[in-house]
Amino acid sequence: SKLLQMLYRNRQCPELLSAIEEIFSCSSIKTIERTIATAVNTLKTSQSDKEDNTRHAVQLVKQYINTHYDEDISLNSLADQVYLNTSYLSRIFKTQTGHGINKYIKTVRMEKAKELLQKTNMKIADIGCAVGFHNNSYFIKSFHEYYGKTPEKMRNKEI
Repeated sequence: SKLLQMLYRNRQCPELLSAIEEIFSCSSIKTIERTIATAVNTLKTSQSDKEDNTRHAVQLVKQYINTHYDEDISLNSLADQVYLNTSYLSRIFKTQTGHGINKYIKTVRMEKAKELLQKTNMKIADIGCAVGFHNNSYFIKSFHEYYGKTPEKMRNKEI
């Protein structure tokens, strides 16, 4: 009974709808068992495909962020990249990575900024722009919040 309810709740899958109809027309327990087993396998496959698709979407979003960290990145633009709505993308991203999209963007930008501070002689304001911060004071404040020191102190200490 609970299995039938679960199958019925997942009725957006046409294969499951036909399995439900088939169960009601079965004349033996063995036929019912086979039909239910087939329906359960279909449901598992469908769920597995959905999980693969969400993992792929999150991977694509991460790749996009890692490539375009220097640009303005919005949740809407990321959702458009993977053809998902924004709330669903936010939810699956957080479920799979353990943190939100904005935190991921900030982490990528901060790590790249630290790398530029350590490996180049670029001006701090230019580094901020190079990692997607177009307001220098906001970059310095964000960097300090993230690392516990200003970009200048990070550079002087690390070189």
